[in-house]
Amino acid sequence: MGKIIQLEAGDGHAFDAYRADPDGEARGGLVVMQEAFGVNEHIRAVCDAYAASGYVTAAPAIYDRQQRDDVDAAACYYPSDIGKQYAATPRCPVIMHFAERDRLVSAADRDTFRAAHPDGPTHVYPAEHGFNNWHRPVTFDRESADLARERTLAWFAAYVGNGPAR
Repeated sequence: MGKIIQLEAGDGHAFDAYRADPDGEARGGLVVMQEAFGVNEHIRAVCDAYAASGYVTAAPAIYDRQQRDDVDAAACYYPSDIGKQYAATPRCPVIMHFAERDRLVSAADRDTFRAAHPDGPTHVYPAEHGFNNWHRPVTFDRESADLARERTLAWFAAYVGNGPAR
């Protein structure tokens, strides 16, 4: 129903917004603020729903002021949405850390990702989702977390900045 449009801030900065218009005469206008995850499918659906109720609705991409796509490398821990994105080509080198007993990331999604990206390092730890979060003692697994951190630091040393930390 909606579309991506360009807006311009008072200082000239251009950024995207999702805009959804009602079919008939507008009852008014609404601005929907994005979640931490950006102007994603859910936020666009919220805009579409308000437009279906008669409101012109826009969701500005408020994080667009940050530099886009200027990442040297990434580390991804137990990615719960990977099943939706496994076919996407990463914009930078990515190391993946999965939990063997993850209740949010299926083994099938993990294996599909691994098959789609055979050259990227994909590690599976004998742990649960959240194994790296020491604030969650139920799922925290120190051995897995330490190994994932070691691998991540080696990954970043190879791709980010000027080499090893001083």
